[in-house]
Amino acid sequence: MVKNKNSNKKEKGLILYILISICIYLVSFIISSAVLFKTDIIKTENYSVFVLLLFSVCSFVSAFISGYKNEKNGLVIGLITNLPSIFLLILISLIINKFKTDYYLIITAISLILCSMAGGIIAVNSRLKRSRRVGR
Repeated sequence: MVKNKNSNKKEKGLILYILISICIYLVSFIISSAVLFKTDIIKTENYSVFVLLLFSVCSFVSAFISGYKNEKNGLVIGLITNLPSIFLLILISLIINKFKTDYYLIITAISLILCSMAGGIIAVNSRLKRSRRVGR
């Protein structure tokens, strides 16, 4: 079967957005590690909130970047591009916690999924609004 050029471009774009998402998460790992190293925030409960907010913002931003080039399906595109990163975060957390789940892991996974879907939706909608303004 011969693939359509348009579907080939979409696949390459999706892989690129997944790599961008992973890079954004790696930067957030570096930031959270630097904060952990420089401060004593780990001794308080605020560190888990800081990491949750940081990863939620990263999830939103990477979904926004991937969804901005699309004209529809922002929810699906945002979710698909962030799922590999979310699975990696869950896997790392499970390995660190010796495969024990807790409420924090579930809350983190749900918030990252919701932020990625919201980022994709907002990106598509902002692109559509901008193209309508320009078209007038």
